[in-house]
Amino acid sequence: MLTNRSAKNPRENQHKHLLRSLEYLPSMPCLSQEKPALLGYKIKKSDIFEAAMTHQEFLDSTQLDAPPQNIQGPLLALWLDRTGDWEKAHNTAQSLESEVGAWIHAYLHRKEGDALNAQYWYSRAAKPECRLSLDEEWTEITKAILSA
Repeated sequence: MLTNRSAKNPRENQHKHLLRSLEYLPSMPCLSQEKPALLGYKIKKSDIFEAAMTHQEFLDSTQLDAPPQNIQGPLLALWLDRTGDWEKAHNTAQSLESEVGAWIHAYLHRKEGDALNAQYWYSRAAKPECRLSLDEEWTEITKAILSA
């Protein structure tokens, strides 16, 4: 009897579908212990934002009381983090099923001081553990997303 493999493991099938639908983005280097790691990141443009925005415009938006309506997903998680709402940022990052979502999730756990959890999420993001300052890593992630 033939069985539907995706019915047994729908998460695996979903993951394969996401990988097929993602575009590659050259990353900015994050320093590892030995050398800069130049890895490609998969970012789904529809998960990012609807209108073009520069890094400075995004940074300036973190001074507002609410996030701009045209940001969602990864940028929303970074906006929430920058404005001091770690919990909502974490919940948003946790809902993202992409390498960039895992990268943000890793950054947030590193910021929280949970190195073991951060290490796990860096591996899910296919990134080495970051040795930059938290602010530098936040900027690196933001620029990588905005340049997608």
